[in-house]
Amino acid sequence: MAPSPPRPRRRPPPRGGRRLAPASDLWIVVGAQNSSNSTRLAEIGTECGIPSYLINDGSELDEAWIDEVETIGITAGASAPEELVQSVIDRLSQRRRVSVSQLDGIAEIVSFSLPPGLRDDYQPRSKENQS
Repeated sequence: MAPSPPRPRRRPPPRGGRRLAPASDLWIVVGAQNSSNSTRLAEIGTECGIPSYLINDGSELDEAWIDEVETIGITAGASAPEELVQSVIDRLSQRRRVSVSQLDGIAEIVSFSLPPGLRDDYQPRSKENQS
């Protein structure tokens, strides 16, 4: 019986990486080597005991990494364009049949309050004074 094709997954936010990495046999992070976000994502895979690689795009994918691998987790740094992630999937597709599943990201709501000194002096503009 032929092995199942790898199932690339892509683009959870960093906290989502902790959910995706353990479900993967291989962890590929698309992003710049000098990106702290991308580097952290690669570290998450390593911390989960999964072979992890930080690459700029599909041209850097080493085919030896995907031998005997069933599930490949693909994620990207915050500033990596979708085209670079797609280039990894395209490169995998040249080597094997792939099935892509995209995980939902984690909704994050972030708000910041004004520092006390500014908050005390803050007065919203009235609609009449807005321009």
